[in-house]
Amino acid sequence: MRLAIAGLLAACMTCYAGAASAGCQVGQRLNQTELNSLLPGNTVCGRPVVPADGGGYPYSASDRWQEEHRGTAPGPSQLWDYKKGPPPAEKIDPTKQVGTWEIVLISSGSGNSPDVYGVRHAYTGGPTFTWTMHKNPPSTTVYSFCTGGVEHVRATVKTGIGVGCAAGDFPP
Repeated sequence: MRLAIAGLLAACMTCYAGAASAGCQVGQRLNQTELNSLLPGNTVCGRPVVPADGGGYPYSASDRWQEEHRGTAPGPSQLWDYKKGPPPAEKIDPTKQVGTWEIVLISSGSGNSPDVYGVRHAYTGGPTFTWTMHKNPPSTTVYSFCTGGVEHVRATVKTGIGVGCAAGDFPP
């Protein structure tokens, strides 16, 4: 009986994870050209997609990011955390460089399958993440950052750097 319940629970969790990761649909994945035009010189306003919501982000659901993708694609270029604004106006938690970003080939296509490109964030003194980015319909302004078909971050992209993200810039 316990094995049957455990099997049923595992099957339900698999269905739930697949449905929740709808933001990572292959048909909505951004290609190299789209990535090259979307990220350079712009600010990503991101929030986590936690396991309770079917995502893979293991930390607080209240986390928010304001990351400026300075420089040009494909990079590597500078990745800055906007925080509370640029110095000297902001003295307590000023904008600073936190690493690099670049557009990378994740896997080569074959036959009718296209090459898969993504964005790599390498944090100074910390981890490196390689994501595929996906449109998140029906919205035309919300994107999902995914690894292995699991959504970890949902974000909007705000035009420019030095602009910061207001509460309404973070996706629901």
